[in-house]
Order: sequence, then C-alpha cells, then structure tokens
Amino acid sequence: MEPKYPEAGHSGFGQALENWKVLEFENLDSRPGKSWNFCTGWLCGHEAEYMETLSEEQIGKQCVNAIRQFTKRAWPNIPKLKRVIPSKWKMNPYTLGSYCFVPCGTSVEEVYNMARPVTDSRGRTVLRFAGEATHDQFYSSSHGALLSGQREAQHIISKH
Repeated sequence: MEPKYPEAGHSGFGQALENWKVLEFENLDSRPGKSWNFCTGWLCGHEAEYMETLSEEQIGKQCVNAIRQFTKRAWPNIPKLKRVIPSKWKMNPYTLGSYCFVPCGTSVEEVYNMARPVTDSRGRTVLRFAGEATHDQFYSSSHGALLSGQREAQHIISKH
C-alpha cells in the first residue's frame, strides 16, 4: 500500500505517520558521562523525500508528536525541540539521495580498506576517510556516516 501524503501546504506529516514505512528515533549520546540531548530520526523512500519539503518547525512539531505517541505514559511532557537540522540528502546536488551498496560476498575487510588512512613515505597519516561506506556495521546509513565522522574526529583529536 502506498503511503498517503498530506495535501500540499499541509502543516505537517503527522497524519501520514501511520503509513510511513520507517520511522525510528535514536538517542546518539555515545560518550560516557556526557549528555548531548541529541536525537536522530530516520525515514526512507518517498516519505523521506516528502519530509525534505517541510520546514524545520513542521518537522520538529511532528517528531515530538510521534515520540509522544510512543512514550505518552512514561514521558507525557516532552518539551518542544530547541533545534531541528533536517537532511536534504535527496535534494543535495552532490548526493541526489545516493548511498553505498555492499554486495553479497563482500568481506568486512573490504569495508575496513575503505576507511584505511593514506600515509606518506614516513608512515605519517596525511588523509583519513569517513562516511557511511566506511562503517563496518552501519554502511549505507546516515547513522554510519555520523559514527564514522566521530571516529575520524576522535583520531585527529587524539593526535593533537
């Protein structure tokens, strides 16, 4: 069944929520002892394309409504989001919604090779790689892109 989208100019995507193929929120606070109050959400397919046409305010409002649907007993007073940073992956002229594809039979070593840094003649790292194609568990996902970026940033920070 194809999802039913709100009419053009509608104030959000909450009414389409029940028909979305994927809706996931995840807290990405991965540093022990730190609280980022950071949450990321995913959609796929036509729903993700539709979301890119909405304002940050519309997206934030509907994300809070969706989270409230799942947590209304445990956490009934979810505050309004302070900031929303939506992806425009499909509209981005450099990506056009593309992502890596790891075919059957590919070994994890090949993924590790994609992330292997380039070194100079003295063995010093001169170039590091991040991106969803370089994460061994979350390739082909924005989550993998984020985690690989954090991985490489941590390498750089630890050397300086």
